[in-house]
Amino acid sequence: MTSLTMLRSICFYFFLSIVSAAYGTFYQADTMAQYCQEYIKLISLESNVNQYEAGTCFGYLSSKIEVMLLSEQLCHQEKLNLDNVVNEFISAVKNNDDLRQQSATYVVVQVLQDNYTCEE
Repeated sequence: MTSLTMLRSICFYFFLSIVSAAYGTFYQADTMAQYCQEYIKLISLESNVNQYEAGTCFGYLSSKIEVMLLSEQLCHQEKLNLDNVVNEFISAVKNNDDLRQQSATYVVVQVLQDNYTCEE
């Protein structure tokens, strides 16, 4: 691979990562909760799963968990499990009308802080 081709590839992937990161930042909680319902269907081995939505939920929530773990904001790692967080996220959105129009990031962070933060 020539250096020019490699540079083009790097620029292309960099551009895609910026676009996808910017796009992924603006999910509303109710939209992400619907996507996470697809994730639940996927792990339950149901048929007719929207794999894009299931994968979006998986990646979105996983990235928030990882960032909070790396910033040492979360403890109780023995009970920290993506499937639990997904269910807690869906439940939070379903049970609180005020959260539905919030950003998905806000709600995920709230769920993680409520259930997995370190005790001071």
